[in-house]
Amino acid sequence: MLHSTCPKPKGRRSMWALGLALLVLAAASRSAVTADAAEPAKIDADDPRIQYVGRFDFSDPKSPTCSWSGSAVRARYQGRMIGFVLNDTPANRKDATGAPFHNFFEVLIDGNLERTIIARPGESRYAVGDRVAEGQHTIEIFKRTEALVGFTSFGGFQFPPGGKLLDPPAGPKRRIEFIGDSITAGLDLMKVGKGVFCRCAQNNYLAYGAVTARNLQAEAICIAYSANGVHCYSNGSKHNTMPTLYSRILPHDPDSKWDFTKWKADVVVIHLGTNDMAAYGMGACRDRFEKFVASYIAFIGRVRENYGDIHIFCAIGPALWPAELQKKLPRTVVETMNKKGDKKVHYVLFENIGDELHPNAANHRKMARVLTEAIRAETGWDDQ
Repeated sequence: MLHSTCPKPKGRRSMWALGLALLVLAAASRSAVTADAAEPAKIDADDPRIQYVGRFDFSDPKSPTCSWSGSAVRARYQGRMIGFVLNDTPANRKDATGAPFHNFFEVLIDGNLERTIIARPGESRYAVGDRVAEGQHTIEIFKRTEALVGFTSFGGFQFPPGGKLLDPPAGPKRRIEFIGDSITAGLDLMKVGKGVFCRCAQNNYLAYGAVTARNLQAEAICIAYSANGVHCYSNGSKHNTMPTLYSRILPHDPDSKWDFTKWKADVVVIHLGTNDMAAYGMGACRDRFEKFVASYIAFIGRVRENYGDIHIFCAIGPALWPAELQKKLPRTVVETMNKKGDKKVHYVLFENIGDELHPNAANHRKMARVLTEAIRAETGWDDQ
């Protein structure tokens, strides 16, 4: 599957494309259908046939809001062209190129990349589907940029005359939650050569977690934030580390509390410790190593409270600088918990997979192969 790197913004063009498509199709259909049938169909965001994957704030059901990378909207429809509304609120900062942050979305039809959309600030309408044949299709709108880039509200679908929303397909039976930092988020995965924090270089859809979930035919939630850790940030700060952000629907909003009864993971993968060990002995992180271990174990305890006796995989790598210290934290955590009788906590090492701080797409696929086999070995999951 080909994915674009840093496409030109399509917000204005897509909005006009939708309007043009509706006008053309409406005009063509007037002689063949009734006036009522010729009216474009608008589907509100709270239609029960729309599937939401990830953490969404439904306080306004007509405009559910997401922020975490990998959040997705899915639906099945009859027709060809399909329009949708995004209301994007980018973070008030600039990326490594000096450009304002924008959220990027991968739009897939029938599992194939149809278009990469750079969301325009505010409410905009987008149209896709001009490259598929008339018929029944599935659409997925996948947030590929991470939470620090901003948050987005979904405003529903719109169809040209003849198009309509269908009942959704059955969802995957397996569920995996991925918790991590920039590696899990897919930071700099696209390697466009414009700096690590170029928003166009982020792509959670091609990151190891999303690839692993597709390998195992599982639904995934991704809770990942760059520079974050289980005990401290890479700069030595302890403010809003992952144990704090983990309970939030929207990480920037401390009042947006996630209801863990809504979605129960069968497997959890934790990829934290890289930033902790990078900050070891720095700033507020001048703590004994045992405190890092204690923070990690306490965090696993919270995961257990939410999901029960499931398999938890503590991963590290491939950015192993300093190598032994990076490996030591999750390995010590797993060994400690195993000795205490919790045998469902496992250690996964991504080693000898490139020498980049942030893996490229090919190395994320290698990581996914390692993790996929580790999960299969412990769960017995095979192809469904």
